[in-house]
Amino acid sequence: MSQVHDLAEFVREVATAHAAHQAAIKIAQSNFEAACQTAVRDWRKRVDQAIAAFDGVNSEFEPGEGYKAINREFYRARTSTPDTEGARQQLAKDVAAADVALNRALAAAKQKLLIAAPPS
Repeated sequence: MSQVHDLAEFVREVATAHAAHQAAIKIAQSNFEAACQTAVRDWRKRVDQAIAAFDGVNSEFEPGEGYKAINREFYRARTSTPDTEGARQQLAKDVAAADVALNRALAAAKQKLLIAAPPS
């Protein structure tokens, strides 16, 4: 049989664990948003470059040698979306790590709370 050791200390440790978990989640979300913004900037740059290249060859009366390749890249760029998959995967890893840390902290707090009763 176990008995409660120090409930106030347990509550403090649980609160600290949850606060650390929320801080880790906030950092993970912030990193995710920054990575997504970078992906969108990179995508917009690619689209703008494709448009500029396309406009350069499209205005010619007789399209030049690279017209088909430029046209393909223009189409790919205009029909694509920003690649945020890497950012999403990193967010999932960061959240999973925060969850593992929370679970370990809660298990340690529970272990400290319950101590074995002395034999009778």
